[in-house]
Amino acid sequence: MISPREGVLAWQRWRVRVQHALLPLHAGTCEREDKKPARRQCGLTFRRGFIVVILTLATWIYVALLARHGSISPLATALYTSPYLGRSATDFPPPAWRPPFRVVVSLTTTPARLDKVMDSVNSLLRQTLMPDQIYVNIPKGPMKRKPTRSYDDVEIPSSLERLGPLVRINRCVDDGPATKLLGALRQENDPSTLIITVDDDFEYPMQLVEALSWEAVFRPENVHGVCGWGIMPMEWHSVGAVPAYVPYFMRPTGRYVDVLQACCGNAYRRGFFHNLTELADMPSVCVTVDDVWIAGYLRMIENRRTALISKRLDPSDPSWKDIESQSSASQLKLSAFNHENQVHHKCIQAMETRFQMHWTRNFEEPQTRQKVVPSPDAPQQQQTRTASRTASRIGSRHATRDYLRDIAELPRLHTATPIVPATAAEIAETRRRSYWRRRLDVWEAERDDPSAQSRKFAPGSICTLPVEVQAAFRRKVLSIFALQLLLLTGLLALLTFEPSLAELMEDAFPTAWYLLIALLVVVVMLYALYVAHAWFPVNWIALLLFSVSLSVLIAGVQIVLDTRAGLFCCVFTFAAVCVMALLCGVKRIVGQTTVFLAPMVAGFASFAMVAIVSAVIQGAVWKYVSISALGYSLLLELALIMFFSHDANAMFKLITPDEYMHGVIYFYTDVLIIAMFSVFCGALVLACSACAAGGGGGFCYFNTSGCSSGCCSSCVAPPEDGDDGDSVSVDVQND
Repeated sequence: MISPREGVLAWQRWRVRVQHALLPLHAGTCEREDKKPARRQCGLTFRRGFIVVILTLATWIYVALLARHGSISPLATALYTSPYLGRSATDFPPPAWRPPFRVVVSLTTTPARLDKVMDSVNSLLRQTLMPDQIYVNIPKGPMKRKPTRSYDDVEIPSSLERLGPLVRINRCVDDGPATKLLGALRQENDPSTLIITVDDDFEYPMQLVEALSWEAVFRPENVHGVCGWGIMPMEWHSVGAVPAYVPYFMRPTGRYVDVLQACCGNAYRRGFFHNLTELADMPSVCVTVDDVWIAGYLRMIENRRTALISKRLDPSDPSWKDIESQSSASQLKLSAFNHENQVHHKCIQAMETRFQMHWTRNFEEPQTRQKVVPSPDAPQQQQTRTASRTASRIGSRHATRDYLRDIAELPRLHTATPIVPATAAEIAETRRRSYWRRRLDVWEAERDDPSAQSRKFAPGSICTLPVEVQAAFRRKVLSIFALQLLLLTGLLALLTFEPSLAELMEDAFPTAWYLLIALLVVVVMLYALYVAHAWFPVNWIALLLFSVSLSVLIAGVQIVLDTRAGLFCCVFTFAAVCVMALLCGVKRIVGQTTVFLAPMVAGFASFAMVAIVSAVIQGAVWKYVSISALGYSLLLELALIMFFSHDANAMFKLITPDEYMHGVIYFYTDVLIIAMFSVFCGALVLACSACAAGGGGGFCYFNTSGCSSGCCSSCVAPPEDGDDGDSVSVDVQND
């Protein structure tokens, strides 16, 4: 048995080894002067001030561009849109294919463009899949937006009239830009009819109608379009919300969005609209943003989702549009008007007020309604519930029918007992309960009935969702954690290699006791992150502050131990989490069961791959730390990665889809609690060891009836025979 003194000596030897890195942190600074020249201080101050000014200016320019044009950042796309399993970009129908339903194309125009509409119509006549009807909706009387101008004052081009009966001129009421859709809806009655809306100022590619019809056959329950965007909230800015556009490389099979842009071509089923009077009665603020109005109506009233197809079918500008853009009469574009008046955000608010419900965006509720069409040979992995039971719990028969239909057709993780989809009330109750309360509930449920599989998950948690949705959410959580680790690594590298910051860290941590202050700041920042986890963008700001405080703490540990192993551990953890993000979606079929790769296997595989690469780099390329420090760091990383794998697996059983930010919070919370518990237990062991090793006797007595000063610093002599004192004797080995 190792004596306490031998344990202390082993700790001292380990600390000396860690401090002897091949590249000491304080190399070249031992003989520095206590007082730096004033000129150097002024130079550093000016440089820092200049950097701050540049960063502030760059931030202001970025925010201005973001508020004006929206975001094309892949990060914004990943956060505010969601994956959609549609057809690939190369998947087109056979040459002689026609859909089993009627396909019509509809557009409208203005009096000023009535003589220019032929360019768009001619592009529709060149389609590889000819539509059954092309509606050119020309209202009667004055314009809705500009009553001083009238459609009756402009003559309809004879070339347009000669294109009948395929091209039909529909004289109708003016509903603004939404006339392109409402005009065709009033003419078509078959619910299966596909209505494709386009604009009058673009020429469309030849495969547009064919691609949208082909996608509508594959996913008949969704609205489809070629271009669109997710709603990116900017509550802290006057614009309120901006578009998060989707680049083509991020939609290999499509992408769910919040709004479809009518200029590229959108496809709707006639049966998606049950109340045309309500659809036509749009708020006045939404007249110029009919795309937002139609998307919000479909989402809130008809419970339909909108998706972009994967194919690149962007329209092109006709020649007259280039000439018109150079005219002084077109200085104020409609898009500029909408931006200057925050029309998009005002329309969203007006819709939520009108319908008395919240527009659920992609970033608030990740995809849970996506259908996966299995191959004929695929095993049956569908679970469902009777409509009457579901309707009684959710309350809306129509919404329940759609939810039941979509969820029943999705593959799930096979369990002995079917996992019943949670109701909205159960999910809301889960979100109100704290993370630890949920863990206790699951533990208690497993203890009461270990055989009930559904009790092992919180209602509405990730593990109750389909396999594809689970994989997407896991990747999202791990990606956010990897982003935080990348930020942490960058900050720590600055604190380690930037001379002025390194000197600042040395002055801030003269002794190890100052680490307690940094640890306290980290705990406070973690609590602030937990409080602000649902408030965008406050949650991201809190995450940034937490990362800064954590980097300072790790830099302080490096100063105290005189090593750079902390930076090595940060880089190692970041690389391991990136590998885990790739492995988290790996699935295999066991019999008729679809299961994920075991979390411990994924964690160990990630650790092994990164450890091999780091060992090769350490041995052949860059000897960053000593061999002993590398060994201790790898042991620490093994424990950390394996714990993270286990903790993430348990976390996915508790958090709901909209709690993607919670993964970082809960992991650091668990690590902090375990670390504090370990320190507390270690303090108790050291206290008992100090008590046992303090004296020269063979026995140590702890008085259980009261306080005894003899058990703190040294052992006391055994009591005389007949002593009635309540004491417990502990045999202690002499040093």
